[in-house]
Amino acid sequence: MKPTENKSGYFQRFQTLVISRMAPRVVIDKDSLTYWRVRILFAIILTGLLIGIFFFVPVTVMLIKEKMWGLLSFDWFVWLMGIYLLLSRRLRFEVRAAIALLMVYGLGLAILINVGPLSGGPAWLFAFAVLVAVLLGAKAAMVGLAINAITLTIICWLISAGFFGQTFPFFYTMEAMIVAGANFMLLNAIAAISVAVLVKGLVSTHEKEKTLYRVLKKERLHLIEAKKKLEHEVEERLNAEKVLRASEEKEKLRNQIADIFLTKTDEEMYGEILSLVLDIMKSKYGVFGYIDENGALVCPSMTRDIWDQCQMADKDVIFPEETWGDSIWGKGLRTGKSAYANKRFKVPKGHIPIDRCLTVPLVFHDRSIGLFTVANKTEDYVESDKKDLEAVAEYVAPVLYAMSERKQAEKELQESKEKLVRSKKMESLGLMAGGIAHDLNNILSGIVSYPDLLLMDLEKDSPIRKPVEVIKESGQRAADVVSDLLTVARGVATGKEVMSLNTLVEEYLNSAEYVKLNKMHPSIAIKRKLDSDLLNIHCSPTHIKKTLMNLVANASDAIEGSGTITISTTNKYLDEPLKGYEDVRTGEYSMLTISDDG
Repeated sequence: MKPTENKSGYFQRFQTLVISRMAPRVVIDKDSLTYWRVRILFAIILTGLLIGIFFFVPVTVMLIKEKMWGLLSFDWFVWLMGIYLLLSRRLRFEVRAAIALLMVYGLGLAILINVGPLSGGPAWLFAFAVLVAVLLGAKAAMVGLAINAITLTIICWLISAGFFGQTFPFFYTMEAMIVAGANFMLLNAIAAISVAVLVKGLVSTHEKEKTLYRVLKKERLHLIEAKKKLEHEVEERLNAEKVLRASEEKEKLRNQIADIFLTKTDEEMYGEILSLVLDIMKSKYGVFGYIDENGALVCPSMTRDIWDQCQMADKDVIFPEETWGDSIWGKGLRTGKSAYANKRFKVPKGHIPIDRCLTVPLVFHDRSIGLFTVANKTEDYVESDKKDLEAVAEYVAPVLYAMSERKQAEKELQESKEKLVRSKKMESLGLMAGGIAHDLNNILSGIVSYPDLLLMDLEKDSPIRKPVEVIKESGQRAADVVSDLLTVARGVATGKEVMSLNTLVEEYLNSAEYVKLNKMHPSIAIKRKLDSDLLNIHCSPTHIKKTLMNLVANASDAIEGSGTITISTTNKYLDEPLKGYEDVRTGEYSMLTISDDG
């Protein structure tokens, strides 16, 4: 920074400091009239002090030489009072200005009395009235002019009365002196009043400008507020129109989806919905599927291009959960969350290339019930695409769920009808079987009971004892057949007992049926693997043995030549119901297994 700039900066800080002492409240408002009056007063006092420094020494010497002790004392008093007025904090501006103006007046009067009319006294008096107009206004200027007039009148009277010891040689007559004084006052009045009027005009103009500025500022603020309000209203209107258009588009989409569900068959519905989705998402490929009762993803509709272009050998429209892997749509189905990716996907050999993909699960009651997947849009998928497809999924999911519930209800109704038909058939068969069983029981009563009577009279080594026992067993088997007919008629097996499967297996292997079967297939061996800790069961022994006989017979027929049939028993615990058998619940069971190597 240059030295002159430093000096200017110091002076500005000094000026601000002094002005803040002279009138603290006007420092901030630098455009006010009081501020400029304070600055003028500051300039007058500072100029007087600076000039006084240079002139006080010669003036003091001159005044001492001329023995003007009063004027010397007054000059020093004025200079010291100027310093006080410049730096004091206690005086109001009006008081400070009045004291300064009185010092100007006093200095002019002292010079005029001590030096004479041709000195600077009249000029000081003249300046006194003008400065009063500048610093204190028009009313104060009138007071200043009155003071000047009274002062000149008194001085003229004193001069004419000879109080100064001599008359001034500058006026030939008293009339001339009066005329000179009158002209001085007229010029002084013109100058003071003109300055006062000018200051008042400037103040008025300044106030008008300030008022106009405030009005314009207020109007500008109003205009800005109105502009903001208008922009806000326009924005709200645009947003409302945007929301309305979006609502209309959603309503149109909802109506289209509803129309498809109402007018299309189940097979056509998936294709129509997928076509609508592809059009909305501007995508080339797509899949629309649902989760079946086994948890697999079934895709009854996918774009024709996918099926035609896909060269995978095992392509299918059913995807069990274990085949989903770590795919983007598999994750979506498991988590119920939408996802998209704009990258080349790794696909199996023969699969069409996938560059971009967006998948949105159909979620209902916090469960994934289906899936929308679109792929290969010409540009990247973005968040708005995901939200649009989620909106479609939100419409489709409840309807798809209702369809699945309807299908399930129709399936259950059809099963109920089939069960009812079977029940009626079984009821008819039961009535018929009951009648046949009754007649056969009457016929078999003699065949079953008389062999016991005969055996009671026969010796143990009688040659006819064995044939009678065979007759008895055959009659008992015939009675078991009748019992089966009764089971059909009544719907439940009769004669249930607590038995061991091991015992039933041993009884079968000692039966005449097994002996006969063994003779028919001598090259087939029977191997037993019976669990010694096998649990007992509550069963119909006759039916268990018949079942065992039929299974062994079927196994024997399945073996060509020689072979082995294995009969095994073991304990089995089921921790969940056995699929396909409603009555096989969780718990402990004894299991009979018939296997062959045929």
